[in-house]
Amino acid sequence: MQDSRILASIGRRIEESGLPLAVRLWNGAAAGAAHPQVTISVRNPLALAALGLLTLGCLSWMAYRRLESLAAAQRADSPA
Repeated sequence: MQDSRILASIGRRIEESGLPLAVRLWNGAAAGAAHPQVTISVRNPLALAALGLLTLGCLSWMAYRRLESLAAAQRADSPA
């Protein structure tokens, strides 16, 4: 029950921010953007509580860094 409240809170914060981000739990439950570019997979219930303490600034930074690393990988794979 506590997990669903934390996930709902995180989902609301993500949706309000407009970030292309989602969170998926170990049990398949998910929240966030309808079409995320980045999905954070939470595999341990204890990690969900820690994720709930993060600020949107931190979440957006994590999403930005992930998108940046994906773009770098695509550049490295494309012919020069």
